Amino acid sequence: MNSAIFCNNFVFKTFHYERYRHNNCSEGVKLNYFAYMKKGRCDIRSNTGTVHINEGDIFFIPSGYPYHSHWIGEPNIEFISLGFLFLPNFENKFYVPQVIEKSDEAVSLIFDIVNSPLDSVCVGKLYTLAGMLMPQMRPTAKDKYNEIIDKVKRLIASNYNYSVRDIAKECNISESSLYSIFKKHSEQSINDIRKVVLMEKSKEMLISTDIPIEDISQQLNFSSSSYFRKCFKKHFGISPREMRKNESF
Repeated sequence: MNSAIFCNNFVFKTFHYERYRHNNCSEGVKLNYFAYMKKGRCDIRSNTGTVHINEGDIFFIPSGYPYHSHWIGEPNIEFISLGFLFLPNFENKFYVPQVIEKSDEAVSLIFDIVNSPLDSVCVGKLYTLAGMLMPQMRPTAKDKYNEIIDKVKRLIASNYNYSVRDIAKECNISESSLYSIFKKHSEQSINDIRKVVLMEKSKEMLISTDIPIEDISQQLNFSSSSYFRKCFKKHFGISPREMRKNESF
């Protein structure tokens, strides 16, 4: 393996953001990641629900897994990211984003890895870390219900006014069966997914247009602009006005 390929397979870095950042990883990411939250917090949202990451947590994000990440700091965000291509998953278990039970030894090793030159010794330390953390990780079954949940998310993203009856018809199941699938196999309800879609759409409108906040609220069918602001602040951690001021580009 030449040095360029070797380096592409491992990316060890400390990231710094200010106040808020959203990363759209709906196509999945190339590498697997172990990470450590030094400052701030983060929500990882995917079809299996939301993973809440707080300061001091170790967490895992698998390669190829679609998600959105929302990073929030007061005012700064800082985290260590250890990216690697090969996960020693010899039992072919399916892992989703998750917080991992930590130890002082694991945290110390994370700091050691990110502050070391990228070489075979450093990579050896990474897989020592994997040996510590993977026994604590929770595998998840991947089945037909996840496929239905994914389809529902795509349908709502394409038309957030879709009724539950419309969605059930598109999935060739009854409304009661659809509700049952979400109750048993997802931490999110259909309304939760719809709210996420509306929040992402409102963010897009805020940073890419000059449409007044009240008009955005009306266009997205919120009952009032105050309720829209409340939902937005709960979802992103900042107000619509702050989003427009700080994140427009």
